[in-house]
Parts: sequence; structure tokens; C-alpha cells
Amino acid sequence: MEKEELERELKVLQLKKQQNFSYIQEIYDAAQKLSDPNNANRVERRVASMDHVYKEFVKATERISIIQLTLKPTATVSFTEVNTMDEMYGYIKFKAESLKNQASVATATSVALAASQSNTIKLQPLDIPTFSGNIGSIWCCKEALALCKLSHGFTQVQLLCKQT
Repeated sequence: MEKEELERELKVLQLKKQQNFSYIQEIYDAAQKLSDPNNANRVERRVASMDHVYKEFVKATERISIIQLTLKPTATVSFTEVNTMDEMYGYIKFKAESLKNQASVATATSVALAASQSNTIKLQPLDIPTFSGNIGSIWCCKEALALCKLSHGFTQVQLLCKQT
């Protein structure tokens, strides 16, 4: 490759590396402030794509080092940015996992709470005869309605409305 081509590739790789670093930095900053729901949502959404961005960052860094050594054999190669990226990556993964665990504990607690609440309140079933439309059976319904009125305080009209 010509020197000019290598320099162009170097420039593109440096911009790509910078963009990937900024992306991970943004997630890292959000992971440090998970008390804000917006930051928690950002971490949850972006943690899946973070693996790809991390790998691209490492590849770009390696390729940049190769090109720099090709252009200038006495150049010093430093991987401190990769170490920094490793630290941020690990921290984000840790925080995302703890966020996931908190969400599953909260869900389990709310399900248990809902189950315990639904088990505590139960009404006794009412046995009210239904009117079949046969005029001959209306008297047995009328007697049952009178009994219901006495025991529950409903008027006959209210009880008839409930049956229809």
C-alpha cells in the first residue's frame, strides 16, 4: 500500500475508534447514575450492542498500531485506551447485571404480593335462582328474592336487575 492510502485508512480508523470510545463512555456515564430512570433505560437498551462496539474498538486499535508502525517503525504503541475500555466495559456489564437482578427481584416480589392479596379477600358465593322465562316458576324466584332482600338489604327491583 502507498503511504497516502495508509494515512487515509489511519484517519478513518482513528475516527471510528473515537466514535466507539464515545459510545461506550456514554453508557459508562449512564451506568454510574442508575438512580435516574432515563439512565437505567439507556443502559438496558445499549448493553446488547456494546459487545459489538467493544470488539470493533479493539480491532481498530490494533489496526491503527500496525499502520503507525508501518508508517514510522520507531513509533511507540500504547494500549492504555484498550485498558480504559476494558474497565468501562466490565463496569457496565456489572451494573447491567445488577440492574437485571433488581428488576427480577422486584417482579418476583410484586407477583408474590399480588398472589397473597388475591388469596386473602374472598366473598361467599350467592345462590340465587335464575328466572327461566317460565311464568309458573316465578313464585319460587319471588320467594328467593324476598329472602335475599332480608339478608342483603337489596330491593326486589335491584335483585331483578342483577338477574337479567
